[in-house]
This record gives sequence, structure tokens and C-alpha cells, in this order.
Amino acid sequence: MKRIALGFALVALAALVIGRAHRAPRAQGNPLGTLALPLASPLRLRALVRERIATGSYVYLRLADERGADTWFVTVRGRDDERDARCVEATAYARAERFESARLARTFEPLLFGAVRRCR
Repeated sequence: MKRIALGFALVALAALVIGRAHRAPRAQGNPLGTLALPLASPLRLRALVRERIATGSYVYLRLADERGADTWFVTVRGRDDERDARCVEATAYARAERFESARLARTFEPLLFGAVRRCR
């Protein structure tokens, strides 16, 4: 039950972040319709953190998967003991093919939205 609630909270977070960063006129309907991954099958990966960009209550992470491929991921800033983790387990609930962060004056192509925890 907690996992489902967390999933819904992260999708809502993604909608808020996207709404603030993307200034184009909004289409009718759910803005996450083109971004959301099916909650029944979220994308999971174990990765090394190559770069962190903290901004407000969010943190952008450049993650390297087992093959060494980089992926940008955004999540809510976690507990102090997880902020310096080198290895993380990430679960993505939404994806934007192109995300423009006004605060960072930077574009991420693509950007995954979800939860991150220290590797076990």
C-alpha cells in the first residue's frame, strides 16, 4: 500500500515540476498522459551516481547503469544519510523525453521521475 501511495505522490510531483518548468500552453486533459509509465510496471534500475544537482526540495542525479549508460533522474531530496550514496536503486514512475528546467537553465533529454534509495 505504501508503494502505491508513493507512486501516486511521485507522479503528482512530476506533474508539478513539469508544469513549472514547461511554459508551453497546456493541452486539454492530463499533462502526464504522455509521460507516465504504467504504475503496474515501473522502471527499476541499480546504478552508480555520477553527478548530483540539488535544487530546492529536488535532486537531479546522473546515474550510470550496469552497462555504463548515463540516465538523468529527478527525485525528492532524501534523508541526509542517502544524499552521499554512490550506489542507488531507482524506481521511475514517469518519463519526459525532453524536460526544460527553468531553475537550472538546463534541458534533460530524457528525464526520469521517481524514488531513489541507497543500494542494499
